[in-house]
Amino acid sequence: SSDLNLFAGFFVCAYLCGMNKQESTFNDKQERKMKRKLLLLFVCITATIMSRAQGSSYDFSALNADGIMLYYKITDEPNKEVRLTQNNTGDAYKTVTKLVIPDKVRNPSNVEYTVTDIGFAFNWTTLSLEELVLPSTMKYFKTWQPFLNVKKVKKLIIPAGVIAVHGIIFQGLDDLKEL
Repeated sequence: SSDLNLFAGFFVCAYLCGMNKQESTFNDKQERKMKRKLLLLFVCITATIMSRAQGSSYDFSALNADGIMLYYKITDEPNKEVRLTQNNTGDAYKTVTKLVIPDKVRNPSNVEYTVTDIGFAFNWTTLSLEELVLPSTMKYFKTWQPFLNVKKVKKLIIPAGVIAVHGIIFQGLDDLKEL
């Protein structure tokens, strides 16, 4: 509710900045400058409100066999399926050079889930990754360009059980030597 009031307040400010010249005490240059600043402020606040509304990018996290914290989003609760994803700051795998994604993972309540997708796990911060082993239980590549920013990957193991690819999966794998 307070976010909505804030949003409405800035909408009113933006509207008032659009007053006609008879009502304004500013010259044209000052008026344009003020409108740009208020518009920028309005956009920033709107973006902040929208990002808070989206909530967490993951549902739970767990360590893999190598002791690396991995983040998961539940995609199908009845079938206990998850996808690998990022943490809320988007830098979960920033320093990782080798990543083995497990077939199964347990949440903090000890419920077991099957990893079936990698989602938006890899982004511009995943610059060090050289070897990636995907889970044998993986079924999908639902992300359009899942490896766009993992240019250093030399070895990628894709399981035979992948049944759907929804994009260009090899774009960005510039250093790939072994598949």
